[in-house]
Amino acid sequence: ICLIPVSEIQFTHVSWFQGINYEALSLVMPFPLFEGAKIGAAFSWFQVDEMNRTTELGAYDHSYLNSGIDFDSFVTGAFSPFDYTVILGAAAPVMENLSAGFKLKLASQNIDTFSGASVSADLGAIYAVNVYGSDLRLGASMSHLGSALNLDSMSFDTPKLFRFGFSDAFALFDGRFLISAEALIQADYNSLYSIGAEYT
Repeated sequence: ICLIPVSEIQFTHVSWFQGINYEALSLVMPFPLFEGAKIGAAFSWFQVDEMNRTTELGAYDHSYLNSGIDFDSFVTGAFSPFDYTVILGAAAPVMENLSAGFKLKLASQNIDTFSGASVSADLGAIYAVNVYGSDLRLGASMSHLGSALNLDSMSFDTPKLFRFGFSDAFALFDGRFLISAEALIQADYNSLYSIGAEYT
């Protein structure tokens, strides 16, 4: 967020099929006590409209499909699952051409009568320098460093992510050429690598 030149506020609303909704609000602004520093806050909410709460079926086999059983008799009520996240962050120049920042996140998940929460942090840094008219940027970050989310009797570790990337933009002919690459290292899944280019 150090690279955002002025205060910025953003709101997002997404509505999908079957009453699935996502809302997000974020704000970034300069921190007056430190030159070049920024602070930010964000809140997101994800909710699904009412779902039927049911009792557990007995030993299931295909004969249920033609037995004339009334599946509505297993419905005992309704619930609306939702998740939300609260984020506070800050970033500042720590030395020439190098900026670093962090985010603290509270994530909560609520499903019927069960709820759980976790606290985690993201850390990152970016090095930006102009070399002979070429805008070079190198970045690295670590995400979801923190406690597991406990829901009822189950525990879910936060997915640890490590990102490394670079970009370089320079004049080419009558325009500007940008090339970038990123490596996403995931503790629980396969790593992902990407590269891209743009000419304007």
